[in-house]
Amino acid sequence: MQPSVIDIIKSQRATVPPVLTADLSGKTVIVTGGNGGIGYETVKHFAKMNAGNIVIACRSREKGEAAVATKFSSVVEFCDKFQKEEERLDILVANASIATFDYRTTQDGWEETLQVNNLSTLLCCILLVPILLRTGEQFKSQPRIVIVGSGVHYYQSGLDENVIHAADPLKMFSSAEYCKKSVMATRYYDSKLLSLFITRSLAEVLKNTPIIANVVDPGFCYSDLRREASRIQQFAFKMLEKFMARTTEEGSRQLVWAALAQEEGGLKLRGAYVDSMAVVEPSDYSISHKGLRAQEVLWAAMVKELGKVDSRMTHILNSLST
Repeated sequence: MQPSVIDIIKSQRATVPPVLTADLSGKTVIVTGGNGGIGYETVKHFAKMNAGNIVIACRSREKGEAAVATKFSSVVEFCDKFQKEEERLDILVANASIATFDYRTTQDGWEETLQVNNLSTLLCCILLVPILLRTGEQFKSQPRIVIVGSGVHYYQSGLDENVIHAADPLKMFSSAEYCKKSVMATRYYDSKLLSLFITRSLAEVLKNTPIIANVVDPGFCYSDLRREASRIQQFAFKMLEKFMARTTEEGSRQLVWAALAQEEGGLKLRGAYVDSMAVVEPSDYSISHKGLRAQEVLWAAMVKELGKVDSRMTHILNSLST
């Protein structure tokens, strides 16, 4: 069910429950985009739970915002290095994200928001599946993949059918010809809808494994994600922040809940959309016939393209399907 404006305001202004806690002694956690904001607050929470090892993966401040996270090679390098040096991975929080209104491409040739928020996230998640699987099998546990989404996906009433039916939908979705100002105005919304699609598809692939994947909305929080907004937009965001924004720490509690909540009392977390420390229904479009078709098409397109980046993508996914 689509939340109304009143529903959203009530949720935002409601008291946020205390952070969910657990003993993470001996466990290893990765938080991408963990050098600031919600990611950093999430790291602090995990550190207080005695996590054996917390790895923060983030963009290089020295090289600027469009640096490491926008290169597929850096994602592959990170995943390889981690699996060579670490014996286990219990929680992966994929929090890295950008929001831009301007069309820019990465060194790999993709529109920047699409690559950082979706393609690089999926690449990282799949390449780390082997160590997540080993952890689950060795320690009889359920490793967790948490992808950070957003409630703004509710505002995306439907992806362009011309994209979904294109010969190469992902290339069209990323092209300069398609990404006019009107498209870029809601590109962040698009990316968070894709985060939902990725999570549900990933959960389906992982259904016969101990790994649980879900997507979480931290809520509308104080954030520097909006730094590229126009002056008018910045003013509007400031007013909204004063009226109903959560602190970054309150937003991080949602990520921790998604990472630690257990499937008890009928609670199902595989492929779940998490909001306000609960599993809720995502947007009407995302569960419609058109939305599910868009998910199928874009998942196949992303897997195909990332298979060109690293052939292990295809091998890992094929092994899971058998």
